[in-house]
Amino acid sequence: ALPIWYMWDDTKDILEGLPPPGVEVFCIYGTGIPTPESFIFDENFPAGKAIDILYADGDDTVHTRSMELCKRWHKQQREKVHVIELEQVEHLNIVFNNRSLSIINEILQGEYGLNEILV
Repeated sequence: ALPIWYMWDDTKDILEGLPPPGVEVFCIYGTGIPTPESFIFDENFPAGKAIDILYADGDDTVHTRSMELCKRWHKQQREKVHVIELEQVEHLNIVFNNRSLSIINEILQGEYGLNEILV
């Protein structure tokens, strides 16, 4: 398991301190689907398969905790940050999903959020 520790140690801070982009951002991602978050290996690693998999909320490819990184930017930049979570939309299907395509169309036409009721 030592090589995994080196990989983890090498990448654990990769997104730490990631600055906001300084432009309006639209984060669109799926949620509500069990998604692999951690893989447990025995002493046969790397030749053996995972002996257990821990799941968390996500889009069947990326877990929500990673995808919602852009939520941090709300308080870190003046430009708007839009976080759009699509319940039960899988990662690979987001570009085919009618709801996400409508949202993208509204964004491209400058119409996204025009019908929102702000409280």
